[in-house]
Amino acid sequence: MTATVSTKKGKAKKPTKKKLTLSLNEEVIKLGKNLAREQGISLSSFIEQYILEIAKTTTEHKFTVEPDAEFGELFPPRKRLPEDYDLKRDYTDYYEAKNKEYTQLKES
Repeated sequence: MTATVSTKKGKAKKPTKKKLTLSLNEEVIKLGKNLAREQGISLSSFIEQYILEIAKTTTEHKFTVEPDAEFGELFPPRKRLPEDYDLKRDYTDYYEAKNKEYTQLKES
């Protein structure tokens, strides 16, 4: 899979490539190189194809990367919050409860 850019005349052309430096866990780098080698492509092409595949199947504002069993603890699972989650309310409730505990201990 390669990315293409449409021009005014409707012809497609390949976009120019740019260098990018990433800082990744050493084990992830080894895994990525092995997976790319198995497919007979460069690590850059492998990552590019992966990103394009994610973009193809992901809608705007709902982008998530799920942990993969192969990566194990390298990518710990994230807790999903309900859409109606109110951070300010949760924060306030937490500190009100802590303050109540502190006040009760202080009065004892």
